[in-house]
Amino acid sequence: MNTSLEDSIEVTKACVERDIYDANIFHTLMFLWINGLIAIQGFERNFKGMFHYIRDALETKSIFALAKLFASSKEAGLLKFIQQAEKYPASPLIQLDLG
Repeated sequence: MNTSLEDSIEVTKACVERDIYDANIFHTLMFLWINGLIAIQGFERNFKGMFHYIRDALETKSIFALAKLFASSKEAGLLKFIQQAEKYPASPLIQLDLG
């Protein structure tokens, strides 16, 4: 098995966990925080311009986090992690923390 840092299953696992963590943060901000602000009477009307840019920024960051997760197998994304895990011995199991 190749043990270079680039091909390390532990490094890939850490990168995938970080990207899942980031995606979960942006998902939460987009749906809980943004929807909570919209529910405040008059908030969107009074802060429409600023609110538009904040919402776009969160959506963009969410898309970037998901794009990293579904990167090609040459990058430290979910596909590379799956391919590495298939080659990894059955024991010990590498478990992914999905948050």
